[in-house]
Amino acid sequence: MVIGEQREIAAIANGTNGTVSEVRFRIENPSLASATSPDTSQPFRSDITALSIGNTRIIGEGVMYGVVRCQDTSTLNIQAPDPWIQAKEGDVISGTGDLDSPIPPTCTPPACNPVFILTGSGGTPGVGIYGGRRADFSAQADSRGIVSETLWLANSISNIKTDYSYRLFQTLIPTRILVTSISSSAISNLSGARSDAEGYEWYRRNGNLTINGNITISGGRKVVLMVEGNLTIAGRITLANPSQDFFMAIVGGNTTVIPSVTSPANEYALEGVFYTQGEFETASSYPNPDSPLKIHGSVYAQSVSLKGILEREM
Repeated sequence: MVIGEQREIAAIANGTNGTVSEVRFRIENPSLASATSPDTSQPFRSDITALSIGNTRIIGEGVMYGVVRCQDTSTLNIQAPDPWIQAKEGDVISGTGDLDSPIPPTCTPPACNPVFILTGSGGTPGVGIYGGRRADFSAQADSRGIVSETLWLANSISNIKTDYSYRLFQTLIPTRILVTSISSSAISNLSGARSDAEGYEWYRRNGNLTINGNITISGGRKVVLMVEGNLTIAGRITLANPSQDFFMAIVGGNTTVIPSVTSPANEYALEGVFYTQGEFETASSYPNPDSPLKIHGSVYAQSVSLKGILEREM
């Protein structure tokens, strides 16, 4: 079972010297799960609800004439749900691969809408597009899930010929642009660059870079960060005014978002455009449960590795 999941179990109890009047169910470690109890009709049933990660036992006790006469146990293993992604009012494209997001059975209305792409304020969701063989949006083996309320799903191989690489983006920077070099491998802010004629600030790190601490782009700033190596995001990157402020990261290696970067209530953890030539990875704090990582903007990568829960909103 996974945290938050509820599952019914049943026990059949037959007495040799009388009738089993009820079965009392309990969890050996009640901090991990709960069980409804007792049940007085055959087969005796109980609803088990997983509360926390760990291993314990379900104990069923058969009662005859008001006294417990027999007992049986079953092992209960509780895990965190597999990582999954959910988008909102934006297309999700897997050019030549499959489109998978194992939305767990614990995602139920009204708190959670179990569709891959949510409908936004514009009244429509985006389109799921994949060039591989499979589109699967459910963690359950007997279901492929639902892509969206409108069922907009296309199996189409991408014919884009342009190789969007870090090197390509470098060659597109006009020679008149002054790019500020980042000498340190770890930073907590982005400042000091001179804006170009269009108001953009350009920063470049020739190597790996870690962003420590939260960064808020404000005052109409437009920031472009280029990282030749790998980028590790260890703090929130947000826009004070998304209609005026702008952030884009262009990464030649991999981008990793560490587990401590999470989304406060009704807020985003990351805002902007995130291009990664390699892998975009959301790291996990397993065996502890992961909190949702909400991204407002766009993510482009050769592959996406989810080890936590990712919600993306266009």
